[in-house]
Amino acid sequence: MLGLYSKDLEPTSGQPRAVQNLCRGINARPGNEIHVLSYDDGPESLDEEVIVEDGITYHFVHMGALRPFMLKYRNARRRMTDKIKSLEPDVIHAHIPLFTEAFPSLGIPTVMTVHSALDITGEYFGTFMTREFFRAQFRSSLRSVRHIIAVSPYVEEMLGSRTDGAFHLIPNPVDIPKIVRRKDKEGRLLNVGTIIPYKNQLDAIKTVKELTSDYPDVRLHIAGEVPSSRPKYFRDLTRYVRDNNLEENVVFRGCLKEEELMREYDECCALVHTSRKETACYAILEAMAYGKATVAAKNTKSLEYMMDDGKNGLLSDPDPKELAKKMGMLLGDRKLRGRIGKTARAKIQKENNPLHVAEQTLSLYRRAIDERCSV
Repeated sequence: MLGLYSKDLEPTSGQPRAVQNLCRGINARPGNEIHVLSYDDGPESLDEEVIVEDGITYHFVHMGALRPFMLKYRNARRRMTDKIKSLEPDVIHAHIPLFTEAFPSLGIPTVMTVHSALDITGEYFGTFMTREFFRAQFRSSLRSVRHIIAVSPYVEEMLGSRTDGAFHLIPNPVDIPKIVRRKDKEGRLLNVGTIIPYKNQLDAIKTVKELTSDYPDVRLHIAGEVPSSRPKYFRDLTRYVRDNNLEENVVFRGCLKEEELMREYDECCALVHTSRKETACYAILEAMAYGKATVAAKNTKSLEYMMDDGKNGLLSDPDPKELAKKMGMLLGDRKLRGRIGKTARAKIQKENNPLHVAEQTLSLYRRAIDERCSV
């Protein structure tokens, strides 16, 4: 597995949580050995760091902190491919496009999952040159792999014309709590995502502003990391909160550990989702797993594949006033919240169970290996 991980093995966004749940599902099947490779800006002089937890081995390859990015990348790609060759895996599963274009040349079957709209647009990645580099990397990776996992039909719709590779619809695995205890705190809403413009937390806050006239005690918890490279958006959000006297209604929870985030899902009445781009929003999946209703702005077609409006969630026009109307329906009707949440949880139990997703993924691995052997 190739993915982004921190060394404390605490996933801080949807992609690493999806990888973690997939690894757990595969690891529960006998006869599989899993190595997860990630990278960081540690000094090149240091050897890779290795952590073993729950039968899964995590390798952290250092890119080098001081080099220009292109030199760092070339060095890290060499280190990454050398490490993969030394492990002699039966299959490589890349969850990020970086380095992936180099793997098929190793003669090892390679599968790539497209998780994020950012992988496609590259817009989050710093300077213009860096963004163009990441876009080029994604295009190259897409052309080089034969098997692409689409976590939503929306992914194939976006990318089908850009590659000759085969798409396989396999949803993200989600950790599903065995029991939902309904610890809803009245008026508590939740928004989850890295604090960046495309996640559009501003509209979630504006929605709360619209709600305060009828629900003065409404409180929005925003859970997400503030990237050190992009602090301005967070400053803009806090300024808006202050200028509109919403300090009692909006709480920035920061980057939460898994246990803390799951508690937030447990305690909220509903999730408010305002992101401008998504492939298959992991926060919505997690909220559904906890039996929570979601009100989502129809900013992207992918939501139509995730939610059946009025049954397992509520879709709204992106305008905060319209979002507030839909959210007001949930805040004012506990039975409606419960009915939608129950239907949402049933959908996740059927489609996103880690063991079921792991079996689908292992079946694709076997197919990729068989194709390589027959060449």
